[in-house]
Amino acid sequence: MKKILNIFIVSFALVFSSGVFANKIGVIYDSGGKFDKSFNELAFNSAMRVVNELGWDIIEFEAANNTQIEQGMRKVADRGATL
Repeated sequence: MKKILNIFIVSFALVFSSGVFANKIGVIYDSGGKFDKSFNELAFNSAMRVVNELGWDIIEFEAANNTQIEQGMRKVADRGATL
């Protein structure tokens, strides 16, 4: 009985914590841009699927050159991205 109660408590905590902490997805695109017909566009399409199916928010940063990628990571994190 105690084992079942522990499983219930952990399951309950996981269900409700996921809605609180994992609600913003951050995407950083490199200099190719979000519609580059390659991995940037794949990242965008995947992020939009998460937005549409799970109702999360998206935070985007498009780097003008490769030196801005780290800056973009920091900005996206500062804006509250959790994934």
